[in-house]
Amino acid sequence: STNKGVSWLDGTSFSSYYKSDGLIADSITDIVEDHDGNMYFSSMFGLSKISANNKINEIKQESGITLFPNPATDQLQISSKELINTIEIYNMAGCLVQKMQCNSKQQISDSYRIDVSTFHAGSYFVRASGKNGVWVKKVVVIRE
Repeated sequence: STNKGVSWLDGTSFSSYYKSDGLIADSITDIVEDHDGNMYFSSMFGLSKISANNKINEIKQESGITLFPNPATDQLQISSKELINTIEIYNMAGCLVQKMQCNSKQQISDSYRIDVSTFHAGSYFVRASGKNGVWVKKVVVIRE
């Protein structure tokens, strides 16, 4: 994958897909294949699925969740269009690093602040859940 769509070799020929073909975005951040041969492509705007029969389906539109700054050094702010119930942060190995139960007292102008000053430099996944679903975003923590 690149910032200009995705291509893969199915053993004999290449297939290429772009936003114009139905991907949610051309800039793909992660790719996962499930046990049925379906491919999932994530971007900052959501998730697309290309089934084993090469049919493209958009899984989710833009989540309404914004993480900033990204990359982060000391604090990460999460802004949401809706109330978030739980925020979990996982390292790249899939281990839970931090969990936060959210309520109206923690919410400041529809945003949440998380201290990442003790995190090691690297990439993390932020998983936010609310009454309308679960969203996962990637964030990078840097040390200067």
